[in-house]
Amino acid sequence: MNILHAKQAPLEEKLLILENQMSLHEQGSLLWKKFKSKGFPHKKDPQWRHTNLSPLTESSFIMVPKVTMPQEHTIVMVDGSPSFFEHSEQFSVSLEEVNFSVNNKSISDEDSFSLFHRAMNSKAMVIRVPNKIVVNRPIHIIWTTSEQVADGVTFPALELHLGEESECSVIESFVSNSAKSYFNNPLSLLHAHRGSKLYYYREQNEGEHASHIGYTYLDVRSDAFVSSFIFSKGAKLSRHTLFSSLHHLGSEVYLAGLALHAKEQQGDHYLALEHHSPHTKSEQFYKGIYSGSAHGVFAGKVMVKPGAMPIVSYQQNQNLLLSPDAHVDSKPELEINADDVKCSHGSTVGRMSAEELLYLQSRGLSSERAHLLLVKAFASEVIKRSVREEELQEHFFHQITEFMKKEKSCEVT
Repeated sequence: MNILHAKQAPLEEKLLILENQMSLHEQGSLLWKKFKSKGFPHKKDPQWRHTNLSPLTESSFIMVPKVTMPQEHTIVMVDGSPSFFEHSEQFSVSLEEVNFSVNNKSISDEDSFSLFHRAMNSKAMVIRVPNKIVVNRPIHIIWTTSEQVADGVTFPALELHLGEESECSVIESFVSNSAKSYFNNPLSLLHAHRGSKLYYYREQNEGEHASHIGYTYLDVRSDAFVSSFIFSKGAKLSRHTLFSSLHHLGSEVYLAGLALHAKEQQGDHYLALEHHSPHTKSEQFYKGIYSGSAHGVFAGKVMVKPGAMPIVSYQQNQNLLLSPDAHVDSKPELEINADDVKCSHGSTVGRMSAEELLYLQSRGLSSERAHLLLVKAFASEVIKRSVREEELQEHFFHQITEFMKKEKSCEVT
């Protein structure tokens, strides 16, 4: 099939383009057959009924060359290949065959784009932190896409092993200034071993015509704690799915996020969290800010399995709409199959308060400054609760400032 014609072809036809470019490993060939049989998700799938995949038709799915890893430790990856390295005695970095398993079980084949990644990619950047190590500063992995990858598809993969009773912060950034269309399909596997503490920050700030469909899988062992903060601002279409199964006594997760979307952007957050073991704890706290005709989706599901008691689980989603055409679909969900549990969930969608704006302007603030102050106040709780590094807090507040500079009209109530 001609690549130029394929730009407007249905997604299924693009698979023919990929097949002409692929050289798959044995496991990848099996997964590719499963993926072709399953196909891309469609509106009849309950988990995808709010997601418009049409931006993907703008990319031709040209394969980007595979990653090769020099002998040093990487920090920056450009178009899937290493660009900058920094050696550390506190952890190791290598390129290895990725082990697509969580809690000693293979990742489910139910999700099409997760299956797509695993069929196409067999390598991951693997970071290992030994037991009883406190990493003295955050590990920052930057995945950036250049102008050379027009119409390309990339499969960034991270596998992190945090040793027993160790502690570290990890920042994973997906950024680009490219004005061209491309598709990024990343997957991260985070293993927090017994008694460890992991603080994970994920920033999605792709190019304005990009599509980004990514996955994070959490493996949280006994008495381990994982805090994650998922920040989403870029891409025409973005969707992040986070899976976590608490199989081990005393494991705890805090899952938070902030979405900033404008114009015709679509930004989706899906969470699937399962309590399998007693004395486990989870909290979900996500906020979204939408303007223009942006569309947001939050779907968070907590499942408490039989025998998993006592447990504690809280879930909250709050959204702020800045324009009459922005909208959000919010669906927090609990499925409880045990008795001794503390669970709650809630969702709110609202607009700016005219009274609060008037009060601030009566104190001498301009309309633009008043809007920015209220938006930052709305986002402040989730940022300050979820991000422990002050420099990183300032970075996210700066992202809000940049977002509001482009915001011309705000609807108030």
